[in-house]
Amino acid sequence: MNKEIKENYFFNKLKAERKIKKLSINDVVEGIKINKKYVEAIENGNFNLLPKTYARLFIKSYAKFIGVDQNKTLEEYQNLLKDKKLQLRLLKW
Repeated sequence: MNKEIKENYFFNKLKAERKIKKLSINDVVEGIKINKKYVEAIENGNFNLLPKTYARLFIKSYAKFIGVDQNKTLEEYQNLLKDKKLQLRLLKW
């Protein structure tokens, strides 16, 4: 997969924004009180690792904590879920 396309996914933008703000993964873990493996899963686009019941809440909390538009982030997440071909490509990473 083309690296430029990969970097345009919202979860990569979240990770980049976290780094710009000089926040570590542990800062996010402490700030939103979720397991580190879930924060890493969000940043890597491994949404199948998130508990289905809490996936949207975790993503929204992450976005809010780093100061990114929560509604836009959730909209992009929803669009990703609708795109079955994209989901399959993400699973192959």
